[in-house]
Amino acid sequence: ETTTQAFLGMSLTCARCHNHPLEKWTQRDYFQMANLVSRVRLKNGERDGEVMVLSSNEGNINLPRLGMPLPPRPLDGTEISLASLEDRREKLANWVTAPENPYFAKALVNRVWRNFMGRGIVEAEDDLRLTNPPSNMDCFLTFLLTQVRPWISALIPAPNMYGQTFSFLFLSFFFFFFSFPPFLPPSL
Repeated sequence: ETTTQAFLGMSLTCARCHNHPLEKWTQRDYFQMANLVSRVRLKNGERDGEVMVLSSNEGNINLPRLGMPLPPRPLDGTEISLASLEDRREKLANWVTAPENPYFAKALVNRVWRNFMGRGIVEAEDDLRLTNPPSNMDCFLTFLLTQVRPWISALIPAPNMYGQTFSFLFLSFFFFFFSFPPFLPPSL
């Protein structure tokens, strides 16, 4: 739940108990996504209060209705074998930052916009459901995504690309228009 909210700008909490009534996400989607991070263990570190997160070769979350685990799968992504010993978090990270993932870029642009403008293009910033469209400027968000998406895949290996995202947003007409009060002639 935290992963989808933080990196994809959406909550799947509703799908934990039942298929979402208004969105496309199902319990199956929820538990397949959850199995991407189910093989994680915590270990106390050497220093007081230090906790290390480790990958494990076992551990799956069962879909309650079936009483068995489902193969891990990112939202709208491809399944990974339950028997695979690869670190599923790596698969998740690769999918989250992949150019074909429609959610991460939108969430990033919306969060950056909100950080500097005080309000996201979509509010709340972590509620990018299909049933919560932008109250205005849907074409603007789409335009920003077409401009920023090529940089998204470079964010992880080259963090300075984040600066290019800021630059583009700051130089956009809409940022200029909404950042400053309208020109008022001096009073006489």
